[in-house]
Amino acid sequence: MRTVRKILKLDVVNGLKTLTSLNDLEKCKSCLLAKSQNIPIMPPSRMLVAAPGDALAVDLMGPFPQSLDKYNYSLIIQDHVSLLVEFIPLKAKLEAAKHIMQWITQFEHLELQRFKGLLSDNGGEFNSKLMKNFLGKEGIIHAKTIPYEHHQNGKI
Repeated sequence: MRTVRKILKLDVVNGLKTLTSLNDLEKCKSCLLAKSQNIPIMPPSRMLVAAPGDALAVDLMGPFPQSLDKYNYSLIIQDHVSLLVEFIPLKAKLEAAKHIMQWITQFEHLELQRFKGLLSDNGGEFNSKLMKNFLGKEGIIHAKTIPYEHHQNGKI
């Protein structure tokens, strides 16, 4: 803004539309567009996490064009504290629950620590009976984000 005002005062650019007042510059369409911003993003989830296993974020991406190995989707799993990330290719959405359950079981076996929370969107692959039964049996709280607000899912 200061640069444009300086250019106007010094009259160094030929053909620059002269404004009746420098206050008109505040309403200049180009200036307003240049200063415009995207709608503010909602803050990420406010789950309290302190140790690995406190919260696990999961998200499904796809469908993608089929790979040579016939995969159409990918499952992303991330621990909020350790930032450990796992990328798992899937042939169908239905495989997601099975892979999440295997991942949680392996993590708990290796870390000797139980997961406390799972954070996902409201996708059907995360809300299946199989998944609900597993999470209930393991004592894992399933927190769900608002649809189309994937940034609430943490860093994935």
